Amino acid sequence: MTTWRKKIIESMRFSAETPQDIVGVATSPNYECSFTDEERKELDENFGKDSALDREFDDGFGGPEGCYFTVWTTGHVYFPVVYDGAESVGCVSRNPDGQATPHVGSW
Repeated sequence: MTTWRKKIIESMRFSAETPQDIVGVATSPNYECSFTDEERKELDENFGKDSALDREFDDGFGGPEGCYFTVWTTGHVYFPVVYDGAESVGCVSRNPDGQATPHVGSW
């Protein structure tokens, strides 16, 4: 069992980012994005308290169980990926960087 928060933070480490770099979060079914400075102060680790990102799910093979999400940081965009039922976090540059993005998910 894991949570998206744990998996996102782990993925952020590979991009040399921290939760303090987050500028927006959208989850399903709740939508929260474009935070004001005041709203950001109220956020727990810049993800939101009692967020859908904190719900435990089995990220192993089978059907996807984690919620939909998008996390925007100063440098990247993070999103859910599923391959053969196993869920992970994908990441692309927030701004054009000349790097192509490989296929994600099943094919």
